Amino acid sequence: MSFIMGLALCAAAVLIIVIGGGDPLKLVDYKALAFVLIGITGLIIITSPMKSFIKHLECLKQTLKKGESPDKLIEQIVWLVQTARREGVLALESCEDEVKDPILKKGLVLITGSADRETIESILESDALYYAEREKSVQEFIERISMMSPGIGMIGTLVEIVQMLYTYKGPQTLAPGIAKALIPVVYSGIIAYLLLMPLASRIKSGSERRKQHRELAIQGVLAIQSGEPPSIVEQRLSRFVGGAVKDSGSDAAQEMGN
Repeated sequence: MSFIMGLALCAAAVLIIVIGGGDPLKLVDYKALAFVLIGITGLIIITSPMKSFIKHLECLKQTLKKGESPDKLIEQIVWLVQTARREGVLALESCEDEVKDPILKKGLVLITGSADRETIESILESDALYYAEREKSVQEFIERISMMSPGIGMIGTLVEIVQMLYTYKGPQTLAPGIAKALIPVVYSGIIAYLLLMPLASRIKSGSERRKQHRELAIQGVLAIQSGEPPSIVEQRLSRFVGGAVKDSGSDAAQEMGN
């Protein structure tokens, strides 16, 4: 939601400048817009095979999701700890469907499969690293496209200027011709600096947040496997969110049970 709100504010800022400069329809050039969009699409195809591009889109969709809050994840881990201590580790098999976090879910499968601590930690850390590398790859891909996009606009401008000079009919046509030739640069700049670069930065910040989230899930799985008391688990995991969990372990167990 905040990303959409930010885009709306950027669009409003551009609109204010456009309206303040006179006739906004003079900046509407469908040929220039088509040139820029097709050119950027060509860059995407050149720099990334279709299979990789589809994977990037899937990862981008997952990255932009808000996701579960750390507090909720801690509540769920505390509930799982209580369940394991009260009913045994095998009882966690019936809880797997209620767990959405992929690291925590896989950890429960490993625990109920009687994997040892070292194996569990190694597998989950490898998964966390894989997810982080995917997000980094998407971020770098979008950054590459954002850096190359203004070049597409510049090429469009140069082509327009060349065509204008070939059809030059006097000084009265020079200023309007140059203004029209600059429109592809405007479009490519808006796409690069107001859409793609902010999107790459958001992916980076989201990836850092998810890295902490995954570490929280890994530590929670290890706590469940070692059979630590719920109160100790809650206190130890609360450092990942900079404070104590709002609800007690018993409240979390009651909520999850409902």
